[in-house]
Amino acid sequence: MRSRLLLALAGLGLACGTSSPLDMCTVATPAGVLNVASSDPGASCASFAPEVSTRVQQYLGWRTVNLSGWTLEVVPAGSIGGNHGGMTYFSQQLVHVEGQGGQLRVFVHELEHVRLGPDSENHCGWAPFAAWELQETGLDETSYDVTSCEDASGEK
Repeated sequence: MRSRLLLALAGLGLACGTSSPLDMCTVATPAGVLNVASSDPGASCASFAPEVSTRVQQYLGWRTVNLSGWTLEVVPAGSIGGNHGGMTYFSQQLVHVEGQGGQLRVFVHELEHVRLGPDSENHCGWAPFAAWELQETGLDETSYDVTSCEDASGEK
């Protein structure tokens, strides 16, 4: 089983062209069993698996989400690029989150993408989630909705 998971995760990393997992485990959550991997040399799966479970439970206070078939990979800080601490790849059912010192706060944001699907990329309509996210995680992404909806509609 572990070798099949390793092959699947290695294939996912090649498909995204950004990682090669060093450590893998599974985390049972109320939203389904989540494959978890780390390509961050300083972060073992065992060290952040409890935080993964906590963040999923936290998100479930907002909405339900089905994580069956999804993989979370914790990647080194600064490896995603841009102003992002996380990225969701729908075709691979893969979420990348930068380690963030073990906090994984951005994972909650990526769970909203998983729930909403590929059309959620522009964050338009996220004002209620952003307010909840700020209260629950301390991440302030409340400006997303205003600017992303303007960008999506072409109106300024």
